[in-house]
Amino acid sequence: MIELIRLLATSFANANCSELKYRDDHFVLGLLRSGTELPEGSLVHLTQSSSRSIEPMQDDTDVVRAEASGMFTAFHPVGALLASAPGQKLKVGGAVGYLVLGDVLSQVATHSGGVLESVELQEGELVGFGQEVGRVKIA
Repeated sequence: MIELIRLLATSFANANCSELKYRDDHFVLGLLRSGTELPEGSLVHLTQSSSRSIEPMQDDTDVVRAEASGMFTAFHPVGALLASAPGQKLKVGGAVGYLVLGDVLSQVATHSGGVLESVELQEGELVGFGQEVGRVKIA
């Protein structure tokens, strides 16, 4: 856990952004660059997101989980092509998005073919191993 926090802090220090959020099934961690003001209500938002309820999953739905940690992006960095969008039909191994950690790019892929129902993450959100990324309605 300490290694992950060190890696996140180092990545944040070298990034050109003002805020970094990491969330997994156990905690939410936010880093804010000095001199940046918190948006109004952001602390309440963090509290709510860490305790959000999980909708029951139907039998014909497959949860797509991150198989690595990193920053989520829905776009491939080369060509800025969107991986997929809700409502799109995906084959087994279809890209739901990508995780970026330093120089490493990992594809978040489906294990079942079907229609992408949802993507549970926002662009730039930090993802922990095993965290839910999206849901696919199995065809």
